[in-house]
Amino acid sequence: MSYLSIPLQVNPEALAEEMYAQMESNFPGWTPKPGNLETILIRSIAYVLVQPLAQLAADVADEIFYRYGEQIVKVLPHEATPAAGKIKITFQDTAGYSIPAGYEISVPKTGSDDVGFRTTATATAAPGSSSVSEVPIEAIEDGEEGNGLSGIAEQVEGLTYVTKVEVTTATSGGADAEEPSEYLSRLVETMQTLAPRPILARDVAILARSVAGVQRAAVKDTYNAETKTGSLEKTTSVALMNAAGKDPGSTVKNAVKAELAAKREANYVFIVVGPNEEGVSVKCTVVEAVGYSHAEAVAQTEAAIKSLLSQPLWGTGPTQSATIWENTTVFRFQDAVTAVNNCQAVDYYSLLEIKKGAGAYGVADITFTEPFPVPKLETLSIT
Repeated sequence: MSYLSIPLQVNPEALAEEMYAQMESNFPGWTPKPGNLETILIRSIAYVLVQPLAQLAADVADEIFYRYGEQIVKVLPHEATPAAGKIKITFQDTAGYSIPAGYEISVPKTGSDDVGFRTTATATAAPGSSSVSEVPIEAIEDGEEGNGLSGIAEQVEGLTYVTKVEVTTATSGGADAEEPSEYLSRLVETMQTLAPRPILARDVAILARSVAGVQRAAVKDTYNAETKTGSLEKTTSVALMNAAGKDPGSTVKNAVKAELAAKREANYVFIVVGPNEEGVSVKCTVVEAVGYSHAEAVAQTEAAIKSLLSQPLWGTGPTQSATIWENTTVFRFQDAVTAVNNCQAVDYYSLLEIKKGAGAYGVADITFTEPFPVPKLETLSIT
């Protein structure tokens, strides 16, 4: 169930026609004519005054529920966060240098666009060393724009003794602020669980998603994900995932534990974990369709397989909902076939095989063994 805005709408043209009729009734012989003062005033009232006020009244209802959820129910909106990564800085010699936190660089996103980052800690190369590695950086602007960047970066304020800056750990973790409509729908979900404790597995997932930093949650009832044992009464395991499809970390998991503990019934046990990565590899040989180059066929196939095995999209179902996590434990070979066949630049494939971990390539479905699996694309070979 999602939030429904109040359908308050005004048809300004119909309103103007009603006002014309009132004028004709009150002033016999009066007719609306373009250019007349009365006609101009009536249309101005309908279009410039009444219509905007009606829209404002509809928006006020959304704002009221937004503040109610934030301040009374304590369901906080998810704030925007900056992308983060790590860089290596190379110096002109081994004399030893120190660069303070706040040092700004520019990382290319495309050929014409780049994203600004700054260091979050002092970077020091001791005498005898020509570089310093693992220097943490974060995007200057919050949001998803800074995710997935790596490679050579440019200095914003050039330091003559710095010869090279390279992003060695790809940037990730950036998230856009939650849209008001998404927040209100999440508030509706949360309010369904307020009486007064989680009863169904669905309730556990909803409560988990109410904690900032949790994008999706999957639940296994009567199961302990830490010991991998099932058929346990009053035991529920919930796995959490952030917007990047990764474990949100101990701070977020502890917050979810506390939220569930505050609402649980006596002797109920909640196990809170992250997703379990399991390695998957794919190799494929494709033949390009008429009108496309082989490079285009390869590029489209690579993109299709990466999307199919994307951790943020794994288990989201046909709608690829941003909050759904269906605990999907099988990677079906047919799904890989469909992904390749849907590429416009591909006429057909002459080879397509998949494998799990260090196993052998083949055309059989891959069954994951972990409680809450997500695929980790280890090798992708498209020729």
